[in-house]
Amino acid sequence: MAERPAAQAPKGPSEQELRELALRGESLRQQLSALDAQREYVGEVLMETRRSLLTLENLEKTRQGDEILVPLGAGAFVHAALADPTRALASLGSGVHAELPTAEAASRLRSRAESLEKTADALARDASSVADELARINAIVEQFYGG
Repeated sequence: MAERPAAQAPKGPSEQELRELALRGESLRQQLSALDAQREYVGEVLMETRRSLLTLENLEKTRQGDEILVPLGAGAFVHAALADPTRALASLGSGVHAELPTAEAASRLRSRAESLEKTADALARDASSVADELARINAIVEQFYGG
C-alpha cells in the first residue's frame, strides 16, 4: 500500500510580504492618529461655533446698554455694556471680519456649523475605514508572527 502524502498546511504570505504588511500597518496607525487629531480639532471648532451661535441667538433678548460678560479666553471674562444687540462682527473668511446684522452673522455661523458637521462625519468615516484596514492587516501579521 502506497503512503499518502501528508496534508500540507496552507501557504501564508512570504517574509517579504509580512514585512510589507507590517510597514503598511505602521503607516495606517500614523494615518489613524492624524485623522483622530483632525477630528478632535474639528470637534473643538464646532463646539466653539455652536457656543457663538447660541450667544448670537440670545442677543435677541437683550437691549442696548445691558451688561454682559465678554469672554477673553482661558475662562476669563470682563463685564461690558452692550452697544448694539442688532449688529455683530462676523468672520467672512481669510481673517477678514465685517459688521453684520446679528441675524446674518448667526446665519453664517449656522452654515459654518453645518460644514464642520459634514467634515466631522467624513473624518469619522475615513478613520473607521483606516481602522478596519489596520485590523485586517494586524490579524494577518499576528497569525503568522504569533502576535
